[in-house]
Amino acid sequence: MRMYLVRKPDGDAAPCLNEEPVATGHPLNDPNTRYWFAPIPVGFRVKLDATAYDRFGKPTNHDCSEENRGCITWRFGVGEDLIDEYNTGHIFQPTFKIIGAGDFQIQAEMYNDGSRVRSPWYWMSFVANPAESPCSR
Repeated sequence: MRMYLVRKPDGDAAPCLNEEPVATGHPLNDPNTRYWFAPIPVGFRVKLDATAYDRFGKPTNHDCSEENRGCITWRFGVGEDLIDEYNTGHIFQPTFKIIGAGDFQIQAEMYNDGSRVRSPWYWMSFVANPAESPCSR
């Protein structure tokens, strides 16, 4: 999973899109986890992208398609209350608006031939003060 797009409240692309900077610190003070993207300010919109890989390391959608949307499920951990306007218009690219500061985690779960595969948890940090984020430059 990766950050695909960050938009400012006015709809402009945030300048941190191609940097994918990692936020400092560890989510919930757990030394075994880390944030996957710089802090993003409240009011910004996010689009994530999940890519599945086959046993040969090649990108694949396998059985997933617009007609078979049930093949992928997006799971929330902490911070579900920090987002709004959640949308999976594209099954591999959920979008949402940030409405509160704090830690947030999301995970993709894909079903394939009766088995289930989960991505690692993707941790993000949301901040109330735009000055704390390179995305608000």
